Formats: sequence, structure tokens, C-alpha cells
Amino acid sequence: MLLEKKDFFLGTKFILLTFLKILIATNLIKNIIFGPAIHLVWERVNFPVFLNFSHKEKAIKEFSNYKRKFVFDLFCESSNTKKKLSQSISPNYLTKEKNVDLKKKVYKNLLFKTRKLINKYYQETIFTIINIFGDFLLILLLTIIIFKNSYQFKLFLKNLKFKFFELTDDNKAFLLILFSDTFVGFHSSYGWEILLENILKHFGLPQERSFIFSFVATLPVLLDTLFKYWIFKHLNGISPSIVSTYHKMNE
Repeated sequence: MLLEKKDFFLGTKFILLTFLKILIATNLIKNIIFGPAIHLVWERVNFPVFLNFSHKEKAIKEFSNYKRKFVFDLFCESSNTKKKLSQSISPNYLTKEKNVDLKKKVYKNLLFKTRKLINKYYQETIFTIINIFGDFLLILLLTIIIFKNSYQFKLFLKNLKFKFFELTDDNKAFLLILFSDTFVGFHSSYGWEILLENILKHFGLPQERSFIFSFVATLPVLLDTLFKYWIFKHLNGISPSIVSTYHKMNE
């Protein structure tokens, strides 16, 4: 029993340290190699600023919001006294000189904002490409490590399974309910929606609402079906008391 606990502790320590080392190595390679290299290539080849139409639409929306606020604040500033406010009702309030000055001010400010937005979204595009290369490297390193240390991973999973069946039926049922409610429960759709939006944003893909809603409406149902199938097919044969407790706690 003591040996099994020690094996489980060592296995857990090995898994955590392995993942931590891979994450640190990936981030270092991203910052030291991928970052400078992609910046250099992107600037020399003159790739587009925006990854897709959705990315461009986001920039246009941000620019439009800024433009409306800036123009409104500018006109409020030019009519900041009661006297000016009463004069501003007249269509002849703005002289040609004032009109030209306002147009120049608006043009210069909006041009400056446009350049800032272009630089901002240009950097976002580069960071997205860096993330894609970094994630590919992370998956590659994980695959190699798991393949080379398959025995340790199998032993860890075996010990984890053993620890699960060591728990009382109430605790097992609680963990099953917690897992099912988190991933396929009534409120899980909101979590899936946020998760998918962040994944699409991370990889620079269009965040189409119709695709997200279709995904959220389909995946939890599929996972719920598979989870119930696993309970009745496998868990019911191993420990019927867990299934009985699970149903009672659900009710």
C-alpha cells in the first residue's frame, strides 16, 4: 500500500514536471527563435496586416467607435459655453476658417488613430502566427515525450484509476456528477462558447457566431451521450453500486 502511494506520488511528480519543462521550453523557443524570425520574414515579404475578413471588421468597428466619440467630443468642446451653444444653433456658426481647422484636426487625429490600429492588428497577426508555430511545437514535444516515456504514463494512468476505485461510492458519484455537469450540464454551453471563441481567436480564425452556436448545440449532446454510454457499458459492469449512487445523487 505504501509502495503504491509512493509510485502514485512519483508518477504525478513526473507528469507535472514533464509538462512544466515542455511549457517553459516552448515559451523560450517562441520568444527567442520564432518571434524574431517571424517578425523579420513578415516585414520583408510584406504580408497582409489582417488575417481574415473578421479580423479586419474588428478593426473597422474599433475605428468607427473612436471616430464617433472623437467628433462628438470635438464639437462639444467647440460649444462649451452657453453663448457658443446658442450660437451653434445657427447654420452659419462655423466660419470657413473654423470649418477648415476642424477638418484638419479630425483628419490628423483619425490618420494617427488609423496608423495605431494598423500597427496593433499587424502585431496581433504576427503573434497569432507565432502562437500557431508554438502550439505545433508543443504538440510535437508532447508526442515525443509520451512516446518515449509510455511506460511511466501508463503506470500513472493505472495508479490514477486505482485511486479512483479506492474512493467511496458517494465520492465517486460526486466526481462523475461534477465532471458531467461541468462539460455537458445545463450551464456548460456558455463555457463551451467562451472556450471556442478563445480558441478561434488564438489561431486567428473567423469567430462566426453561426458556427459557434452550431458547435455548442452539438458537442455537449454528443459528450453527454458518450458519457452515459461509458457509465452503462463499462462502469455498470465494474461497480453497479457506483451507478446506483450516481443516479440517486442526480435525482
